[in-house]
Amino acid sequence: LEVNLFPKYGANWRADYSELAQRRLASWALNTIANSSDPQAYGLRRTPFTAVIYSVPLGRADHTIAGAAQGAWVKFPDPFDPGLQAGMKRTLQTNLKHILNDPWCLGVFVDNEMRFGDSCFLAEATLASPPEQHAKTAFVAELKQNYGAIEKLNAAWATQHTDWNALLTSIAKPDRARPAARADLEAFSERILDRYFGSCREVIKAASPNHMYLGCRFVGLGSNPTVLRVAAKFCDVVSINGYARTIGDLKLPDGVDRPIVIGEFSFGALDRGKFLANNVPVIDQTERAHSYSRYVMSALRNPAVVGTHWFQFYDQPTTGRFDGENMQHGLIDICDTPYWETIAAIREMGGKLYQVRSTSATQTTQGAGAPKRTIP
Repeated sequence: LEVNLFPKYGANWRADYSELAQRRLASWALNTIANSSDPQAYGLRRTPFTAVIYSVPLGRADHTIAGAAQGAWVKFPDPFDPGLQAGMKRTLQTNLKHILNDPWCLGVFVDNEMRFGDSCFLAEATLASPPEQHAKTAFVAELKQNYGAIEKLNAAWATQHTDWNALLTSIAKPDRARPAARADLEAFSERILDRYFGSCREVIKAASPNHMYLGCRFVGLGSNPTVLRVAAKFCDVVSINGYARTIGDLKLPDGVDRPIVIGEFSFGALDRGKFLANNVPVIDQTERAHSYSRYVMSALRNPAVVGTHWFQFYDQPTTGRFDGENMQHGLIDICDTPYWETIAAIREMGGKLYQVRSTSATQTTQGAGAPKRTIP
């Protein structure tokens, strides 16, 4: 897109395009700028915006759990590593200093589409790490306190470690089918989660106390319930990247009452624009517009959902972005032409969203036959 903007708008294209983007947002009745957006555009302070930092810089492996499998962006951070919080603080005070305490900023996401695995995954990854791993040192210390003697751990786990140092240097995982081993793995995995989300919140609130901590944008609608429960203890809003047809039945685990924001959703078609449709393909641009309306309407009628963020403003490059992805995600194509069918649907929904939400909220809380709340 940037290559095409210079001949269209001239040498001052970057500033002019930021102005145009803001006018388009207002005209299209979009009321928030989402994750990973251009600071020059949201810095005009005409539309509320969100910011993002990464607990571990992209492409880096320091301060991560070495034994963890690579996620979409980085390995899972080691929240027991004191360098993790220190690095996040530096990032906020350098890369994002301009948003701290800015009233136009709604809040900050920390990380994106991380790999949490199942209830044992993080503890197993910790045991598969080298002995200097901070999380592993903490795990072994906890096991030593709980069992006292290595022989008792061996009996519970069906292992043969000669002493606690042998456990520290081993990269073998215990048999999770053993009840005691599974209980220990699940407990420490939850402890990692608790410390991770707690550390992220501490850093955000210390630097900018009035901004919301918006979570890590869970990938998909079927996230690990343990992870969601722990995240909800610390996040002001739980963020989920929800590529689906509708989200009317989306809810957090029973007993968890926390608002949800959809960090990403979109639809794509092949009749115009790109050669690769989308995570949720549709037949043409008309159906793409209808899909947008259905999705946002389902969100408005779901009392748990407080917002939806479309991904993204313009199409990805035909030759691919940094990781090769080249889908039709945009509201405009790579030549800066809007997909007018979708824009019309966005305008229509923007014009009635508060009325729909207000009506749905009234029906949810009053009267016989009211829709059941999705979160207790």
